[in-house]
Amino acid sequence: MGIETKAAISATDRVPPLEARAPKLAILAAAVVGTWLAVVLVSKHESAATVYLTDAARTRYLTVHVIGFCIGLGTVLAVDGVFLTSLFGWTSIGRAARFALYADWLIWLGFVLVCLSGAFLQPDFGNGWVVANFFVVLALGVNAVHARDVLDHVRAVPKGARVSTLPRPLLVRAVTSAVLSQSLWWTSMAIGFFTRLR
Repeated sequence: MGIETKAAISATDRVPPLEARAPKLAILAAAVVGTWLAVVLVSKHESAATVYLTDAARTRYLTVHVIGFCIGLGTVLAVDGVFLTSLFGWTSIGRAARFALYADWLIWLGFVLVCLSGAFLQPDFGNGWVVANFFVVLALGVNAVHARDVLDHVRAVPKGARVSTLPRPLLVRAVTSAVLSQSLWWTSMAIGFFTRLR
């Protein structure tokens, strides 16, 4: 085992154990689930026949919805792109982690804009795809909490460390989180696009 690998493993030991991180993760996950439930309740109210949405209002909400997707998915693509450069050895994993940390708030901003604007677009709860999309969004939020925990571990490695020096369980968690994030963002966007065309 090389010196760099030993340094990376010992650095991850500096991250508090799961027992210490659990309360923070539970609070973040609860906040995501609570916000999601609030969005569902508002959406069901807005979907009622008594609520009338003008064309101008629909256009404004749809514009914010699209902007949210552009910000959220665009930032996710940028973060994953930087981590890919570290995978090829073009930059260090520490530098990629710092970039992800700075960009994290943009992902959450996009997520919030998508949720809030989507709640007022009068989703059709009689459409199974629309209902499925709500659960896709929930999974996206919960995965973002998991990704933040993974990022805290990755940030603990030395600045010059490479991907190959990361402990295998951490690498598996990071890749799984990234694949899930991409899949869920694109799935949600595709469902929203095609259900709006019908």
